Amino acid sequence: MVKAQSARLDRKKLFGDPVMVSTIVVLLIFLALFILYPLAMLLIDSVVSEGRLTLDVFGRVLDMGRFRTAFTNTLELGFIVGLGSTALGLLFAYVDVYVKIRLRVVRRMFNIVSMLPVVSPPFVLSLSMILLFGRGGIITRSLLGIYDSNIYGLHGIAIVQILTFFPVCYMMLKGLLKNIDPSLEEASRDM
Repeated sequence: MVKAQSARLDRKKLFGDPVMVSTIVVLLIFLALFILYPLAMLLIDSVVSEGRLTLDVFGRVLDMGRFRTAFTNTLELGFIVGLGSTALGLLFAYVDVYVKIRLRVVRRMFNIVSMLPVVSPPFVLSLSMILLFGRGGIITRSLLGIYDSNIYGLHGIAIVQILTFFPVCYMMLKGLLKNIDPSLEEASRDM
């Protein structure tokens, strides 16, 4: 009863403000004009050919060799990044939950390094990989003396995406590991 009354009051307050109503209307018009209309036209053009419904466009696209190559490369990259991010996130979560790091400075650095990809813009990590490990990179050329390194391609994209997405796995797995019942851990050690 109280929730329904509160919802009615909130709705009344929301629609009673003319600035809020006009803002919502303008945003809905922009959404319909610039997102929904182009998507609808794209969908109509993809299923209507010569005035009849057909899926020939999808068949032509699926028969293209470049599309199949891009599709398989995307699946391969997703599989590699998923496994790599999960493994690295699990390693960081395990160290954070179960390993007792005595030095506070080391613990803070560990937390900063594990969360840095979340707060940095996405292009920063890729640019830093190119500047450090590219053909003229600081690490490859100056420190290691490697002149024919190639960070471009599947392995370079996989490394950058693994480093970008592992904090998400780290945060989820850290919460999961913290909530494991200690008696369950003791029972597994006794087996």
